[in-house]
Amino acid sequence: MFFNSSRFALHVKLLEALRLKENDVVAFVGAGGKTTAMFGLANEIVQAGGRVVTTTTTRLGLDQLSLAPVHVTTFEELQIALQTSPHVLLTGGIDHAQQKLLGVSLKDFGSLINFAVLQGASRDFRSLVLIESDGSRGLPFKAPADHEPVIPDFVTHVVVVVGVDAVGKPLTDEYVHRAEIIARLAENRVGTLIKPEVIAKVLTHPQGGFKNVPPHARVSVLINKVESDEQLKTAREIVDETRRVSQTLRVLIGAANQNDPIKEVWSRVACVVLAAGESKRMGSPKQLLKWKDKTMLGHIVDIALESEADDVMVVVGAEAEKVKQVIPPRARTVFNARYQDGQSESVKAAVAASPDSEAILFLLTDQPNITPRVINALIQKWRETLAPIVCARVNGKRAHPVLFDRGVWRELSELTGDVGGRAIFDRQEIVYVDWDDSILGEADTPDEYEKLIGSKM
Repeated sequence: MFFNSSRFALHVKLLEALRLKENDVVAFVGAGGKTTAMFGLANEIVQAGGRVVTTTTTRLGLDQLSLAPVHVTTFEELQIALQTSPHVLLTGGIDHAQQKLLGVSLKDFGSLINFAVLQGASRDFRSLVLIESDGSRGLPFKAPADHEPVIPDFVTHVVVVVGVDAVGKPLTDEYVHRAEIIARLAENRVGTLIKPEVIAKVLTHPQGGFKNVPPHARVSVLINKVESDEQLKTAREIVDETRRVSQTLRVLIGAANQNDPIKEVWSRVACVVLAAGESKRMGSPKQLLKWKDKTMLGHIVDIALESEADDVMVVVGAEAEKVKQVIPPRARTVFNARYQDGQSESVKAAVAASPDSEAILFLLTDQPNITPRVINALIQKWRETLAPIVCARVNGKRAHPVLFDRGVWRELSELTGDVGGRAIFDRQEIVYVDWDDSILGEADTPDEYEKLIGSKM
């Protein structure tokens, strides 16, 4: 990754939330503060030791010259400026009559990438390129016209921006940009009050937020201007509506004008139940032990399904066919053919089976006291911090469950033997969620199982 953060506060950098990499080309579209977001991201890149070119395919206000230390209008000037300045603003010139910085034409962008990235790499530095790709007249919400957005085909990441302050406003051109197009895309009427579902429909519409996005590009949504608890509640409503359409879409909530601007990152989380073991100490498959009116495994999978996890997966191995019969149909199963080689193989199978997820939370079959609330608490803490590992803690001691961010999955994939994800704890920073001892209790042996059963009588 381009960034390497050692601090996990409540709020993170935009650079971290977008998971940007060296040489990414990022286009900003939409409304509600995309210029602020673009230049804020540029400052974060510089602070992280990188270099950045900001530019536009539309127009910027002349006052935005102050947001970059160096401004150039030719690629020759850019090549020279990048050798001494970590942030260079490139535009197509200046329209003094309109007080505007002109955009760079698409036919010239090949030269931009060559100067900013390829030549930059040969001089032992790498640059990210950030492009403002449409205009919004300073309004919080928009839909694109026929001629926009202008996104070069080599863009690797598109950030669709909307201001939360659009919610509750009338759907008219006084409050939003191109109200009639918004109404058509959202199947709504001009003049009605804007609700979260209206914003969600436009953000995810192929002629709205997804318009002209290159097929290979990643897409993130930024719900901007979220500065109060009430606005955070509204933003989460937009998230809910947006992710009904696309669960794999990354949605950021924050305020781009603040330090550590991102309050929450909503993206796909997988909840994995490890149920491939041979239960040698128990003497029979503990996945099939009775728990209340279910099996132990059926109970813990139901708990996972009640949580906010986007995907519930059960890794099976020993007695796979019998075990599959007690798994609720809404959960998917992954077979670990190497279950006899230890828990690490189940962890690796789960990672390999989660290409669309950004985090994995692991549950054990024999800990039936885990609740949806504790799962949700770990997921929420990860949304707020993007920490590599989020772990439950009881009375000062580590406990299950544990969540692992995608950034540490490579280490999980290199595990061997009968070890789980805890094997990498000493190499990563951990954020804890403190909980009471009601979630404790496990059953590795018949005596432990009887004791656990007795505690629930």
